[in-house]
Amino acid sequence: MLPKEWRLMAAPEFAVVYRRGRRLSSPSATIFCLRSPERSQHTKVAVVTSTKVSKLAVKRNLVRRRTWAVLRQFLPLLPTNGWFVVVVLKASAVNKSMAELATEFSPLTACVSSRT
Repeated sequence: MLPKEWRLMAAPEFAVVYRRGRRLSSPSATIFCLRSPERSQHTKVAVVTSTKVSKLAVKRNLVRRRTWAVLRQFLPLLPTNGWFVVVVLKASAVNKSMAELATEFSPLTACVSSRT
């Protein structure tokens, strides 16, 4: 888990990111990214895992933990200020290893970081 100032938690922030954010897709996830109105804020990241991914909470939590571990590797590549990033996992992410998720997320995070 990331420090609290790096996590996106407020429902209005999620709504804005979904509505106005840019969408980047891969087979295992969709990433929404949006410049924060307050560019002095930390970049905030959230991982969303719905029951469409798996009916079992154990599997949803496992794939969420794997995703956080992969995202921790890419945090130095993301801009440090002024971005909201939401990672929405898909059902195919359950069967992926951390290495497979990392190879899928690397072009997506590169795309987010190039939009600074």
